[in-house]
Amino acid sequence: MWKVSRQIGKPGSDVGEFDYARGLRVSRDTGNVIIADVNNKRVQIFDGNEKYLYHWSVEVKGMKLCPLDVHRMTSDLVIGAIEGQAVIWSCPDVTDYSGVETRILKTFGNEYFVFPRSVVSNERKQLFVSDVGKHVVVSHDWEGNVIRSIGGLGSGDSQFNWPYYMCQDDKGRLVVSDSHNRCVKLFDRDLKFISSFGHGYFACACGVAQEDGGNFVVGDYDKQSILRFSADGKFMEYLDQDMELPSSSVATGNNNEIFAAFQDGVKVYTRS
Repeated sequence: MWKVSRQIGKPGSDVGEFDYARGLRVSRDTGNVIIADVNNKRVQIFDGNEKYLYHWSVEVKGMKLCPLDVHRMTSDLVIGAIEGQAVIWSCPDVTDYSGVETRILKTFGNEYFVFPRSVVSNERKQLFVSDVGKHVVVSHDWEGNVIRSIGGLGSGDSQFNWPYYMCQDDKGRLVVSDSHNRCVKLFDRDLKFISSFGHGYFACACGVAQEDGGNFVVGDYDKQSILRFSADGKFMEYLDQDMELPSSSVATGNNNEIFAAFQDGVKVYTRS
């Protein structure tokens, strides 16, 4: 049995408030939660106990843009998927942000992305970006150069119909929620298809994350539910269902907690 133990943020535009929280990640080192605050056009950081720590505006070449996902590459670097491109910022993973100034180090993809949705990095210094506009997933090096692209609109193993959020699992595989094909797909580091799961359970697979024990957590945007699957893709249980608002993305934290982003903030689930 799972319950909401606390909520991070509330609706609004002041610091610590949200106008559509979406992509989020939880640091295993500090427990900090980094969250894309879409319509306020900023990224916010909280500690694991709801305390606001820091934020920065998402601004590229004088234009404020909407962030859709954020991912910590290293203890000093953050990558984000924003309108039409990906951005790498300098931002430390610390508990005291006094004196910290976030800087843009690189932007890339503006010439070929249509609607980038999610970003993930791995230990091989690869960056993966899902693009729901082109129905592709693209791998890059840390300079933003394209290594490989897979996909195109379709229902085949290596095709997508709106690839939404992604994560990397404990085996180094890329896990992609293929939302309108209503499943989750797994690929190796070279973007070769391995397997899929969740067929028959989703209306719109959206956020995806892996728990410490290897199980997967997946949010279904249209059914307004959050589901759990075993490490080999077998359905286990509904973590929550018939929610008042849909959850766009999920993340796992320390102490077996599940973080889910909603329009008005982030809910933290614990097993009771």
